[in-house]
Amino acid sequence: MSSTITALTSGGGLAMAGDTSGQLELKTNNGTTAVTINTAQGAQFLNCIGVGNATPSTSGAGITFPATQSASTDANTLDDYEEGTWTPVYTGSTGNPTVTYGSPTAGWYVKVGSQVTAWIQMASSSRSGGSGTLGLSLPFTSNSTSTRYSAGSIGTAYGFIHSSSYLQFGCRVPPNSTSLELWEFAILNSSTSDNPVPVTGLVNASAFLTIMVSYTV
Repeated sequence: MSSTITALTSGGGLAMAGDTSGQLELKTNNGTTAVTINTAQGAQFLNCIGVGNATPSTSGAGITFPATQSASTDANTLDDYEEGTWTPVYTGSTGNPTVTYGSPTAGWYVKVGSQVTAWIQMASSSRSGGSGTLGLSLPFTSNSTSTRYSAGSIGTAYGFIHSSSYLQFGCRVPPNSTSLELWEFAILNSSTSDNPVPVTGLVNASAFLTIMVSYTV
């Protein structure tokens, strides 16, 4: 038993009934309990909760955030969660190349608050033009408040872009950037120094990369 408040359709209004159990229930017009507040002051919701005036999802159970983030200044407030896909493309720091893409070329991401983790697969068969450091487009622009590379922006890339031999690259995300940069880090390839991968390193031949990167926005 519990104290209940039930929404009515016939005649409108609310029907209220109570006892001494100390538990409060909010019910819809068909008698389904949507919200329960128990004697330990815990709240239980049947399906989804919408925050920031977002419409709760009608599938599953969870928290629905607005399509456009309403950022909080409180460091202890989770103000965004998103899962999605985008189609990544190769970029150049001083000029974007023209690339013929193959399959699979795809990107997936999960955004939790200000932290984005992205997974990328790239397949290509030709490249013309472009200049500067070779990069890949990202689903969100990186944090612009830091003068350093975004915290947590280091990622790994594995595959080949200029020969049939597999190589392991590093990648990093500059501040206020819509693209990551590919680097041949010495620690990964037994080199004597770190070197950015030039756009010209992506040759007119079959190329394939798999990438994971995490960065802040």
